[in-house]
Amino acid sequence: GGSKEQIAKYVPKLQSHELRTCFALTEPEHGSDVAGGLETIAERQGDTWVINGEKKWIGGAHVSDVIPVFAVNKETGKPHCFVVRPEQDGVDIEVIDNKIALRIVPYALIKLTNVKVDEADRLQNITSFKDIAKILYSTRAGVAYMATGGMAGALRATLDYVTERKQFGKPISKYQLIQEKLAMMQGNLAQAMATCAQLANMQA
Repeated sequence: GGSKEQIAKYVPKLQSHELRTCFALTEPEHGSDVAGGLETIAERQGDTWVINGEKKWIGGAHVSDVIPVFAVNKETGKPHCFVVRPEQDGVDIEVIDNKIALRIVPYALIKLTNVKVDEADRLQNITSFKDIAKILYSTRAGVAYMATGGMAGALRATLDYVTERKQFGKPISKYQLIQEKLAMMQGNLAQAMATCAQLANMQA
C-alpha cells in the first residue's frame, strides 16, 4: 500500500530483517468485518494525523520496529494505514497470555491514545476497504504455509520420539502400526507442500 518512495524506504529493510513488522488491522470487537467495523479513528491536523483506538490479536507487535495501523479517516470515513513506531508517545503494547491456537506467535493488544503520525508516514495507496481486501487476499496463502510448517514440525517431533521410545526391547518405530501412522503423516505433508508450491506459483 505504500508509494514508490515508501516501498524503496521500507521493503529492503524488511526483507533483510533489519526492520521487523506486523499487521495491525483486527480490533477487540471486530475481526474480518473491518469494512463495517473499523473503530480506530485518525483525525488530520495539518500535516499530522492523530490516531485513537485499539488493535487486538496482532502477532509479533511487541517485537516490531514499525507497525502498520489501519484507521478510519474521521472526516471521510475511508480507511488509511499509518506507520506507527512502538516507542512513540501514546502507544501501549500488551502481550496477550494464556491463548490457544497458534501459540508459537505471541499476540498483543495495542492501545493508541492521541498518537501523532506525519502525513509522510501514511501509506499512500491505502484509501479504501478494497485496498485492504487486496492485501488480505495476497496474504491468505501464508496461512496455508504456516499450517504446512506446523505439520512438518509435528512429523519431525514424532520421528524423534518414536525412534527413541522403546517397547518390548525395540523402538516403537519398528512396529507396523506406528509406521502406518507415520506414512499417513508423510503423505499428508507431501500433499500440503505441493498445494503450497502451486499457490506460490499461481500468485507469482
